[in-house]
Amino acid sequence: MIGMDNDDWPCAQCGKNLRSEAEAIGCDSRSCNRWFHPSCLTGLTQFDVDSNKWFCHLCSGNKNKDQPTPENCDILKNKNKDQPTPENCDILKNVKWGALKGKELLETITRAYDEIVTWRRNVFKLPTGKAGKTFLKELTTLFSLFNNDTPSKPISLTLIMIFCPLMLQKPSKNSKSKDHTKCLEYRLKLWEAGDLAGLLRDGKAIQARLLKGKRRHTDDHEKRFCRLMLEGKVSAALKWVTEQRSGLLEANQKVVDELLMKHPKAEPMHKDVALEGPHFLPPKVTYHPIDAQAIYLAS
Repeated sequence: MIGMDNDDWPCAQCGKNLRSEAEAIGCDSRSCNRWFHPSCLTGLTQFDVDSNKWFCHLCSGNKNKDQPTPENCDILKNKNKDQPTPENCDILKNVKWGALKGKELLETITRAYDEIVTWRRNVFKLPTGKAGKTFLKELTTLFSLFNNDTPSKPISLTLIMIFCPLMLQKPSKNSKSKDHTKCLEYRLKLWEAGDLAGLLRDGKAIQARLLKGKRRHTDDHEKRFCRLMLEGKVSAALKWVTEQRSGLLEANQKVVDELLMKHPKAEPMHKDVALEGPHFLPPKVTYHPIDAQAIYLAS
């Protein structure tokens, strides 16, 4: 018998709230969350109250039947029997997603999950409009696969776990809402086609940039110059100004002609320098951070 701290907790017998100043009795069954007024429990004896364990009338008949013991450890034999593994993946033999099916489908989803759980948090807010509605519709479908006992139920929760981070990866630090909408539309098409490998390449490219870490923030040119001058470091201030001069040339016709003249002429491809084996184009998100400012800083 313990004191209750929650004024809104109802008695499972009479339905009235259990007040903090009143005593209550809680069922000790792990699967039960019921509390009672002592006065509502007819037939309750002092022995029941003083014993280490007490079970309500709904649980007393099933007390401990679901708890594994040396006598009933057989209940663990069939635990997770419906969970797909490489050994029993036949339960997914009729489930197909794009070109993936059965064991290949299970292994691909499992690898994707193992990869995604290590990713850093980097998601954008769900856009409004058609793309956002399509995202919610697909997410609802995945939950329905689990709730309606479909053949895809064993993998539905894993799909839900990987769906959101794959769809909502922010392409770059300064990406805008319109960029997010385009990315989401593109990724939803890959998802519909079952191109999980393409989605993972997209996400890995983004995460690779995040893992490089944040660059140390530096003052802008004026503040840095003024600080050095106030500290009496004139030489350092002049050196700073000199180092910040840009090496970019104005893109006028004279400069363009000069570059064309210096650019080597194209040569026929040699077989020795050609790449062999399967290759993939860089993910589209690779180009998102490349803007005028990035080119200027790189120069």
